[in-house]
This record gives sequence, C-alpha cells and structure tokens, in this order.
Amino acid sequence: MICMNKKYQIFISSTYEDLKEERQAAIKSVLKIGHIPTGMELFHASNDDQWGVITKIIDECDYYLLIIGGRYGSLDDSGISYTEKEYDYAKEIGKPIIAFVHNDDNYLDGTEKNPDKLRKFKEKVMNNKLVDKWENKDALSSGIVLGLLDVCKDCPASGWIRGDQIPSDSLMMEVIRLQNENAELKSELANSSGRIEKTTEHLQQGDQLFKINYTYNRSGSSFSWYNSVTISWDDIFGIIARNLLWKKTEDQIRYHLGLGLALKSIYGDREEIGKTVVINTEDFSKIKFQLFALKLIEITEDTQTIKPTVYWNLTEYGKEYAVQNIALR
Repeated sequence: MICMNKKYQIFISSTYEDLKEERQAAIKSVLKIGHIPTGMELFHASNDDQWGVITKIIDECDYYLLIIGGRYGSLDDSGISYTEKEYDYAKEIGKPIIAFVHNDDNYLDGTEKNPDKLRKFKEKVMNNKLVDKWENKDALSSGIVLGLLDVCKDCPASGWIRGDQIPSDSLMMEVIRLQNENAELKSELANSSGRIEKTTEHLQQGDQLFKINYTYNRSGSSFSWYNSVTISWDDIFGIIARNLLWKKTEDQIRYHLGLGLALKSIYGDREEIGKTVVINTEDFSKIKFQLFALKLIEITEDTQTIKPTVYWNLTEYGKEYAVQNIALR
C-alpha cells in the first residue's frame, strides 16, 4: 500500500508583542497535527521590500490563520496595519482563511492607539466563513486544531510531500485507484452515519440535558462544596472531544471534563480549579457508557502495566460527529 504523508504550510498572522504566548500556542497546535507553521517572528515588517517577502511567503502557504487580540498593529505608509494588509492579501489571492477574534468586543491592549481601526478590522473579519471567538490560549489551541482539521477536509490544498515518497508513473496509477476507492469508502461511511444514528435514536443525546454532580475543594480550605451542572450531551461530548484528538487515559478525561464543567460555575485560577474538582463517580460512569452506547468513543484497557490503565479514544463516527458539530464554520 502506498502512503504519502502530505503536510500543509500554515501562515500565522497576528500582532506580535501582545500575542507572543498565543502565537506559541498556535505554532504548537499546528505542529501537533503534523503541519508546518510559518510566521514573521524573526522579521518585523516595515518597508516595501519586506512586504514583498511577506506576500511571497503567503503565496507559498496552503492556509492563512489569523489571530486578533486587543491591538491593531504597526501601520504602513497608507495607515493600514500589516496584519490587516496580510489578511486582505490572503483573501485577494483566494487563500483559505480561518480566523480567531477575541471574545470581548471591547478588549483593548493598554498601548492601542487605533481602536476605531481595530473595531472595523474585526467587523470585516467576522464576515469570513471560518471565524470563531477565543478567550484564552488553551481555548485558542483547541479551536485551531479543530479549525484546521475542518478546513483541510473541506478545502484540500497542494501541500508538501517528501521527494522520496513521490511515486513513479506505474505507482501513480495505483495511487489514483486507491484515491477513487477511498472516495467511495468515504461516501459509504457518510451514508452509514445516518444508519448509525438511527440505531441510537432511543438514547439520550444531542441537546437533551443531563445533570452532573461534583465536589470542589478550595485550596487552603477544609470544606468541600457540592455543586452540579445541567448540560447537554453535545456540550459534554464537545468538552471531551476537544481533549481527545489522541487517546487519553480515563483519569485525564475525568480531569478535563471536571475542569470544563467547573469553569461554568466557579471563578478562579484555571489550574487551581482543575486540581480540586471531582466528578461524582456514578455520573461519570453514566457519561462513559452513554457516549460508548452512542458509538462516539471506544474504550480499551492496557493490562501490561502493574495497574491496568483504561484509555478513551474517538471512534471514526465520533471524529466525524466532532467535526460536524464542534469544528469552526
């Protein structure tokens, strides 16, 4: 069987000084799914010659990723920020674009001198098809991963292939045959998804609600708070799926789900909250078997370790469901 691992080059565009941590999170997210991040960290645009280099890099990239925070950015001679100029150029040449705008519409960096231009730039970007809001670098990372998976699927680009993986003419015919076969299998899978859902129509799912109880132990206090969150099954699966691009242990899933639920009703430091949230055991078991019954997750056990470890992973149907219901549009 012939396998060519295609990698896509992603141009990451944003202001720099105020979004250093967010840019690093974006770079790690792109690398995590096996693609190539490209940005201008080592090249501060300030003249026409440098702008020529920027446009050349955007031309060579497969996708354009934009992050907007609370700063409009440095201006060119015409009074347009280089970030907006990059966005306009990517749109002009038809480059697939995914964008993330800070969820606080009034958020401004303390040094911002062009709030009106920033507001108009945000309004323009929000008309893009693939745009979402972000509130912190963790949410941004998850959104980028899902957004790229979605855009790579819906708008496949040329990408890059290692030279030693390029097949000869005879092998290319085999590649074409396999691609056609793959297309047919995908079509069958899409048709079978409807059949899978019909077999689970009698189960709670989608926007139906489920009450989850948990305890929260505030750091430095001997008291435990008993709390609960009523949440839809889609939202439960959304929290889990965003943290399940690769298989994880059941303890890791319990942590991420508990943190996601607690942040809906508790205000404080994210890491501190995550360490002290415990989901009711019975409720967690119900969630586990419900998602398993809905064919969204698969569960395996590693018995080779001293203490057997239970792992969760998304099924193929679960991945498809996550893309359809969670990925950015």
